Amino acid sequence: MKSEKLYDAITEVEEPLVEEAAAPLEKRKKKALRLRWVSAIAAVLALAILLTAVLRPGREGSLTAYALESPVYPATAPYPDVSALMNGENVDQSKLEQEYEAWEHARWQRVAAKNSYSAAELRHYLQAAIPAYLGGHEGENAACSPLNLYLALAMLAETTEGESRAQLLSLLGTQDMDSLRSLCENLFAANYVDDGADKSLLAAAIWLREEMDYKTETLQRLAQSYYAASFRGPMGSEDYDAQLREWINAQTGNRLTEQTKSLAFDPRTVLALTTTVDFTAHWYAAFEPERTEDADFHAGKGDLPCKMMRMDDTGSYYWGRQFGAVDLQFKENGSMRFLLPDEGVSPEALLRDPEAISFLLSSGYDDWEQKKSLIIHLGLPKFDVSSQLSLEQSLKELGITAAFDPETADFSPLTDSEGVFLSQVKHGVRVAVDEEGVTASAVTMLIGAGAAMPPDEEVDFTLDRPFLFAIYGMDNLPLFVGIVNQP
Repeated sequence: MKSEKLYDAITEVEEPLVEEAAAPLEKRKKKALRLRWVSAIAAVLALAILLTAVLRPGREGSLTAYALESPVYPATAPYPDVSALMNGENVDQSKLEQEYEAWEHARWQRVAAKNSYSAAELRHYLQAAIPAYLGGHEGENAACSPLNLYLALAMLAETTEGESRAQLLSLLGTQDMDSLRSLCENLFAANYVDDGADKSLLAAAIWLREEMDYKTETLQRLAQSYYAASFRGPMGSEDYDAQLREWINAQTGNRLTEQTKSLAFDPRTVLALTTTVDFTAHWYAAFEPERTEDADFHAGKGDLPCKMMRMDDTGSYYWGRQFGAVDLQFKENGSMRFLLPDEGVSPEALLRDPEAISFLLSSGYDDWEQKKSLIIHLGLPKFDVSSQLSLEQSLKELGITAAFDPETADFSPLTDSEGVFLSQVKHGVRVAVDEEGVTASAVTMLIGAGAAMPPDEEVDFTLDRPFLFAIYGMDNLPLFVGIVNQP
């Protein structure tokens, strides 16, 4: 590959993928790559889930936890540094080509993983789980990662048997464990990247009680299909508690320190499953910092001051009976979607609206009929929201009851110890959006409004009251969903 072709490949082609080349011309034009990197941080997110099972206290053991199994994570490669090439300087062409080929190979592996499953396989779970996870928080900020929770619940299914597993498989929409293992392995691989342009790092671990016997084959399967590390240590000790917090903080860029500072194992804890996501993406088209202005956000309990980012561009305008939405593209893959309820409709009401949930689970551009291309004057508040949810009741309402009952819970695939049952489900999320490091560029926006048809030429779309958001990765599935009631 000659240097000028490499330059073209990196700076003018948005994706080195055949499926992108086959996309409609209009769509490809809207996603044409600009010559400069956009360095704005579109979203910085992190998530941690803790599922614990408890048993009667055992004897004291060693204070040092140690790893039993370590996963081999999917390959990722850095995006080539083309700054010297762009500046006309002499470069090591062979090295640059090798870096590009390594990055492209890792990218193709993610594409292959993505193509191995379809959104339809998770639709049943997502339709039921998103409203259940985020319901009951009227007036508060709330956020979840339904796909991360999916991986955690799949790990729980791997460690259970009987009615406990059957209920989990029913919620997760799979018939058997082999199908679930394959889906989770590819779901993880498709959403795992850290190449300098995108960052979506998933991690998982199982924490075990040191004096109990556990089945090695199950720990090995957790490492292989769910990329889960295994640790063993003295439950209830300060050292083991600190290791848990340090592991979660390390996996999430220290963005969940408030959520994790009180995490500790009960001395009776038998096992804990943890899964995390550390996600950063760059806006494909940036907000201009000088256009950010002071504004009022009309919250349910009164107006709140906010920093409103502004942008004008042509995009697709989407609408439903009770909402409007804008979809902002990320630099390399995925997007962030914003649903603005009609006046008098709350974000929580949208979660109960089948049409709104259907839109959240749609690809937007390809399969939503109520759309129109317009000039859009967008106003988006900068926000940094955190939430910490306890999901025991939500999961019980979704049909997961046997694992919570000491009489019916069956953890025999993991341990022959009796009396093990699920006791807690904790879920912490942080989402931050701003315009840091922005340069002017183009944007593709998928937007919806209320029941009425939009104007013919342009529209003002300002998110100055409570709204929903969703963040999508390469597979166009919602990695995060949340409600902003107070930016």
